[in-house]
Amino acid sequence: APIYGDSETRYDLWISYRRALTPKVRMSVQLNLRNLFTSKKLIPVIANPDGSVGSYRMAEGTTAELTTRFEF
Repeated sequence: APIYGDSETRYDLWISYRRALTPKVRMSVQLNLRNLFTSKKLIPVIANPDGSVGSYRMAEGTTAELTTRFEF
C-alpha cells in the first residue's frame, strides 16, 4: 500500500526597479524572496515497512537574494 506524505506549497516573490543613471547607463535592482511563509521543519522522506518514518530532511526556510545590474 502506498504511503503518502503531506503536500507542499511554496510561494516566491520578486520585485524589481530600473532607472537610467545617464543617457548611456541603466541600472536595475531586483529582490527575490523564495519559500515565503515557510519555516524550517523536519519532513519525512522514507517510510519503513511498518509505516513508521525512516528518514527526515530539513525544509528550507525563506531565502532572499538581491541583485544589481548595470547596462552600458
